[in-house]
Amino acid sequence: MLKWVATIHKEWLLLIRDRTGLLLLFLMPAALVVVITLVQDNVLRQTGGLRIRGALVDADGGAAAQVLVHALEANETVTFRRVWDGRAVDTQKAADMVAQGELQFYAAIPAGLTAAVAERVRARMERLVAGESEAAAPGSDLPEVAVHFDPTVQSIYRTAVNGVLHQALAVMQAEYSMKYLGDSLERHLRERVAALAGGFAPQITEQLVPTLGGDIMQAPVVCISVQSTGSAKFERLPTAVQQNVPAWALFGMFFIVVPLSGSLIRERREGILARLLVMPVSRTALILGKLTAYAGVCMIQFLCIVLVGKWLLPLLGTDAFVIGGHAWEMLVVALCSALAATGYGILLGVVARTNEQAAVLGPVSIVIAAALGGIMVPVFAMPHAMQVISQASPLAWAHDAFMTLLVRDGGLSAVWGQLTLLLLFFGAALGVSLLVLSKRRW
Repeated sequence: MLKWVATIHKEWLLLIRDRTGLLLLFLMPAALVVVITLVQDNVLRQTGGLRIRGALVDADGGAAAQVLVHALEANETVTFRRVWDGRAVDTQKAADMVAQGELQFYAAIPAGLTAAVAERVRARMERLVAGESEAAAPGSDLPEVAVHFDPTVQSIYRTAVNGVLHQALAVMQAEYSMKYLGDSLERHLRERVAALAGGFAPQITEQLVPTLGGDIMQAPVVCISVQSTGSAKFERLPTAVQQNVPAWALFGMFFIVVPLSGSLIRERREGILARLLVMPVSRTALILGKLTAYAGVCMIQFLCIVLVGKWLLPLLGTDAFVIGGHAWEMLVVALCSALAATGYGILLGVVARTNEQAAVLGPVSIVIAAALGGIMVPVFAMPHAMQVISQASPLAWAHDAFMTLLVRDGGLSAVWGQLTLLLLFFGAALGVSLLVLSKRRW
């Protein structure tokens, strides 16, 4: 026991004297959490809460244009503004604002839209009432609502704007279709009744055809309910903070392999390990002492990142990191992750022959494991082959466990599979390390 404690004390003294290594272990993940969260926070808000801003130029001003404008301005996802600084926006003003970066796009309703829509819808309804089942060819002279995007706007935002426009156009077309369908039906029935009833036709046709249209035709008959799977009481949306704090904390914890493997290689190269083994202390005690010391560093590192998410990020304008009722479960996942990280660091320090090998293999392998594990890109957005490969990443196991606790409101019973994989990885790495050490001559 005393030998184990002495080994831990030795490792802590070496770590405290390595100021550069401490900066790498603590400032690097903290900086990553702050920078990446701030960058991603506004993106997530725009796709889930903030509005995409654009101008709306109405060169028509007719009834159809008014219906279209009303539908666009009522949308909560994309903001369409017709008035700027107290004046209606014209095409030149809108183009200048997009070019200067004040807006992401502008939409222009052409002059003559109302007349063109009325003519086309009336002709279509006349053909329908007359019993013609085939629609006329649309032709090439359809009125066109032009949307002009800033070249930097990505496709996801363009798709959102186009979807809103298509929805508004569908509302306008439906309203006009109902209006002219009613007119065509009434006229057609009057003609038929007049042919059959003669002089009594005016009194009969007054009550035959109800007026179609109005607000009653726009009232929804089906609604949409958006819910999360899992616990019904847990409806917290996954923010950039909830995603990035545990993700980049894991990334920083696994970077413990750099100083840990370097320490092992340095002790082996300078003969320190050989001299320690001459003393009445086993290889297992030395390795376990080193492992305990660095696992403790990982836990302190994790707690520091959680504090950054809890207290610093809200001061910079983001949401606070919410632990909920899963503090102890998070510590268990963090401990298993720390053991997996230190186990890999010891394995790398034992297998690598030089500091150069460990300095290249360690960071590169951690970056690859992080990329595969969903730290940088969500796993579901990867190709199928990469999704299969990602299941072998320890960072994927740990990250999925954290997401189950923080976003899906799971407990330890829901993450026991990931914890088992992390502990098996740790056991395998430690076992291989002790086996190599036992067979190597010092």
